[in-house]
Amino acid sequence: MDATFINRVNEIRVLEDWWNSGKPHFIVVYGRRRVGKTRLLKEFLRNKLHIYYLCHLTSHEVNLSRLVEKTGRVLGLKGLEKTRFNALNDFLELLSTIVEDRLIIVLDEFTYWVRGSPQVLSELQQFVDEKLMQTRFMIIVCGSLVGIMHREVVGGGSPLYGRRTGTLKVEELEPWYVKDFLPNYSKVDRVKVYSLVGGIPFYLQLFDRNISLNQNILNLFVKKTSPIYNEVDFLLREEFRAPQVYISILSAIARGENTPQKISNIVGIDRSHISKYLKVLLDLNLVQKIIPLWSKKGYYRVRDKLVNTWFKLVEPVLDEIESENIDIAYQKILDKIDIHVSQIFEELALKYLLYLRRIGKLRFTEIGKYLHKGVEIDYIALDEEMRKAYLIEVKWRDLKKQDIERISRQLDQKAPYNLLEKYQIDKIIVARNAPKNREIKTYTLKEIPI
Repeated sequence: MDATFINRVNEIRVLEDWWNSGKPHFIVVYGRRRVGKTRLLKEFLRNKLHIYYLCHLTSHEVNLSRLVEKTGRVLGLKGLEKTRFNALNDFLELLSTIVEDRLIIVLDEFTYWVRGSPQVLSELQQFVDEKLMQTRFMIIVCGSLVGIMHREVVGGGSPLYGRRTGTLKVEELEPWYVKDFLPNYSKVDRVKVYSLVGGIPFYLQLFDRNISLNQNILNLFVKKTSPIYNEVDFLLREEFRAPQVYISILSAIARGENTPQKISNIVGIDRSHISKYLKVLLDLNLVQKIIPLWSKKGYYRVRDKLVNTWFKLVEPVLDEIESENIDIAYQKILDKIDIHVSQIFEELALKYLLYLRRIGKLRFTEIGKYLHKGVEIDYIALDEEMRKAYLIEVKWRDLKKQDIERISRQLDQKAPYNLLEKYQIDKIIVARNAPKNREIKTYTLKEIPI
């Protein structure tokens, strides 16, 4: 596994700015499991006086005594480990009288401590309120259980609400960084990898660059010994104490049952109750709501790439995997992978179009999907100032000249009448591969920097 630290330039810069300010800080860092929070923090901590403590799902007394012991060892405070403290704020207050230097204290996986001992929140709040501003400490709490971080650490009902001086949400890497993990893979294969696991560094590092993509798919998604095989189940059971309903909803959305009514029919829960479950999944970035242009209603899709892959490709073949019919399961996944990738390629195309706008190569003020009475256009981009509209079609295929001409005619037929009246119409095709066309802008994988 390649443990190279990839990108995170912006996140490091933010942390360094807080550190260089010289001011006391209480920082909250959070993000999805495996997204690289711990690695980010350890890179930031290099050559700085710090205490890094990984919290455990154990008693308050055990976590506190381990933190005290670690602090004594790191700072050379002999005998500190023999001191018994009843509360975290008591320990931090004593430490503030001993250490006058700039010091970083990291409580990683803080949500485990919170889950086992909720009183730690009030204890930390007391120190932040009463003593932190008299120190040169930079306290960082970090957590992977995003729901608990929202509710108990940054949410309005938390004892720590309003106390933090900074918040850093660590997101997955953009697709452009897949090439840093798999430089010898083709762009086609890198798009497939991104479609399978997204920009989560831990998962990207699991792909062996020295074997083919198909062999990696066999090793990572079909074999029960793979570190990915139980990952989605573990992720959801960590976030939800009763995950069954959420699992059913995610499975339904991944299969295309993507409106509240359709989800309700599949899951067997009254539609009036579905919205609260969807809100939780939205807050956790597990699903995304898509609202097409000029529409009040939207639909849902699974946003997390690995979760999407699991429910779309792997869950349907679990019986074959569990019964050791590996070849059958593997072939079924390969048979569906291009359909799976085509949907993610639409997202990738959107990211690229937004990038072109950012660097001034394409002008538009609004972009979104178009869906009306069964007519669908992948994207329509509007330039209100120039009164121009782009009809955009995305194809995960190698197109020929006649394909482009056919798609152009189809877009003419699909274009909404109100658009034809008010805007100059141009067309864009984003494809895996396609010849250049004088009348239609075409972008292919050659231009997309993945």
